[in-house]
Amino acid sequence: TMAASAAALKLGLLCSMLLCSVLLCSVPVSCYDGVLSVDVGQLDQITTVSDRFLSVAIDSHVVAERWKNFDFQSEKVLNMAAALAPAYMRLGGTAADLLTFVPNTWDLGNIPDKLTWNNLTSSEYSRPWCSTSKNGSIENENLSKLYKERKKFVMTGKDLETLYNFCQAVGWSLLFDLNVLKRKRKSWDSGNAKQLLHYAERNDFQNISFELGNEPNSLKHHLNFTLPARQLGKDFWKLKALLKQSTFFENSTLVGPDINGVRKCSPLHKKCKALTYLEKVLSTSGGVMDAITWHQYYLDGHTANLSQFVDVNVLDQLHYQLDLVTSFTQTSSPGTPLWLGETSSAYGGGAHGLSNSFVAGFNWLDKELYIFTSKS
Repeated sequence: TMAASAAALKLGLLCSMLLCSVLLCSVPVSCYDGVLSVDVGQLDQITTVSDRFLSVAIDSHVVAERWKNFDFQSEKVLNMAAALAPAYMRLGGTAADLLTFVPNTWDLGNIPDKLTWNNLTSSEYSRPWCSTSKNGSIENENLSKLYKERKKFVMTGKDLETLYNFCQAVGWSLLFDLNVLKRKRKSWDSGNAKQLLHYAERNDFQNISFELGNEPNSLKHHLNFTLPARQLGKDFWKLKALLKQSTFFENSTLVGPDINGVRKCSPLHKKCKALTYLEKVLSTSGGVMDAITWHQYYLDGHTANLSQFVDVNVLDQLHYQLDLVTSFTQTSSPGTPLWLGETSSAYGGGAHGLSNSFVAGFNWLDKELYIFTSKS
């Protein structure tokens, strides 16, 4: 919700202030004639982070629900978003692999009916994506069930324009997660991606970076589809070749593959399924990814409780996982940046009443402090 988004943004700023307070404890500080001076010249640089840390991710299902609870014109949202600039806005998540881009609303009649479960402005296509009845009278907010049914939906050119203009207004860059389940036999079908690129070119939307698919090693669980890792690597190579054909996007950033499940890897086991999948993707991708992305959450949003949000053992999971992934990428793809492409306190939409409250700030403080002070 917008309230949760606002709370999360406030918590992020609060965590930054807390972080500064902690770091300043070891920095020479003086105050003379009402002027506070901080001398950081005596400190050694530990690490460097991108000026786009932190950034923002929203799930693509908000497009299917016609930007439910997202007010692009809200002065409060615009001001808070601008305060985080520069940043990426990632449009992705599980629903990204259900999205079909349709440049013009008058083209809707030419697509299969199963793609029109989207409450568009036309009455002919007004059934909500989350409805479970043909007339749209019954709605289901259980996203897991909708994903299992692979409820496809449409994103129009107007949707893309609205999102892109918002990013431009607040100083953000759009990171667009393309649908990897657009398949032609075994390989990725780039046809719909070409439509999106051509529309963006015609409208001078240059500030876009790209991903392909979301949590591919868990597609069987999320969308009942199995995507071999080596084939995904070839799909990334195909996408990069497509971008190079465009004068607009030939130098666009391409990141991926957004693996998850590192939290399941135990120090007691030598093999980590998530990293094995990643290794196979990298082996056939031809090094086309500008950054390697992975997802990290502390808890399951459906079962998390208050005590877990302040449990040191829970927080320490991040340290082990980050060290594990960093060590792996330094060996498998040295020199390629590592991104936390999606992260928060709890997966599955967050823990209600916790992820959007003050206590979640401890998760973010833990994350920021460790990343800022980690030499890896």
